[in-house]
Amino acid sequence: MDLFYKENLKLDIYIPHQKNFKTLVYFHGGGIVEGSRSDKNLVDICNGLKDKGICVFNCDYSLYPNTKFPLFIKDTAKAIRKAFDMVKELGGNGDIYVGGSSAGAYITMMLCCNSEYLKEEGINNKDIKGWFSESCQPTDHFHVLEFEEGISPNTIRISRYSPIHYLNDSFSSNPIKLVAYSNDIENRLKQNIDLKNRLEKYIGKNVTLEIWDGSHCEGSCKKNSEGKYPFEEQIEKFIKEN
Repeated sequence: MDLFYKENLKLDIYIPHQKNFKTLVYFHGGGIVEGSRSDKNLVDICNGLKDKGICVFNCDYSLYPNTKFPLFIKDTAKAIRKAFDMVKELGGNGDIYVGGSSAGAYITMMLCCNSEYLKEEGINNKDIKGWFSESCQPTDHFHVLEFEEGISPNTIRISRYSPIHYLNDSFSSNPIKLVAYSNDIENRLKQNIDLKNRLEKYIGKNVTLEIWDGSHCEGSCKKNSEGKYPFEEQIEKFIKEN
């Protein structure tokens, strides 16, 4: 099932046969310049989660060069609003989780760490039952720096473009699971370790970081020896445990 949730932006809904399901709102990767809800690996994962009894709202959002910060984040907040508005009539229990990979993980953590985006849609941060981030850039996203300010994408900076920028004593959250890779993008593993430590300061054991073998987002892009996506298995476990 696909529908427009904002002007020319669509999301696909993968609805399990059984009722009373939990729901994941998911944002694809691609550096905010490419990627789509129709990417084959992602479609496979969404179908796999649906077969495991988890509903997925798989969402597109605006991309550079045809977007501006923070429009693409506000897009995703509207997608989450759509999920809250629809999920119970589809048969869900109302529990909604948010996750993404790479750029989608960056957006996920921007929504998590800066509650203003969801607040604009009438959603409290604590209304989200859990957050799942695969290979997030918690500093200023490199393409945001490039498109917004013409700064080299190799720059490492923390400003209003960073999830980390919004962490302070007022921050609280339901469980957050971070995933990074042993051979991730340069500095990405180190940044996720730092993000975990900073989050832990405010929410304690509600944050976990797993370091998986492999390269950037390999768990959602490559099947293992058993023919399964590690991302799919781990997000199922995270959602069912929380």
